[in-house]
Amino acid sequence: MQTTVKITKILPVQSGQGRNGMWYRCEFIGQTLKQYPETICFTCIGEIDVQMLGQFKVGSVVSVSFNINSNEYNGKYYTQIKVWKMAPAEVKDEQDSGQPNTNDFPADDGGMAF
Repeated sequence: MQTTVKITKILPVQSGQGRNGMWYRCEFIGQTLKQYPETICFTCIGEIDVQMLGQFKVGSVVSVSFNINSNEYNGKYYTQIKVWKMAPAEVKDEQDSGQPNTNDFPADDGGMAF
């Protein structure tokens, strides 16, 4: 899946020692650029992904590719949105608000009205 968000908060990097070596994890909060914005918490797991997030700062608009995964633990389900790719996003013109442009419609030629 993919979406474009504006980064509103980057949480501190967490790390530790596991049976397979060191692990790294960092979460960031992004807000969609829709008319009614949604707030999403994304997770970067692994040293390379955490370094990838380090290229961006709060206020950056990024295109995020991710997977959604849920795990069960003691009868409760926990969902993570795991990032696997991030890149700077191209921001559309402020004029492109998703509303139709009146110039896209033909001029009224006095024909039939619907």
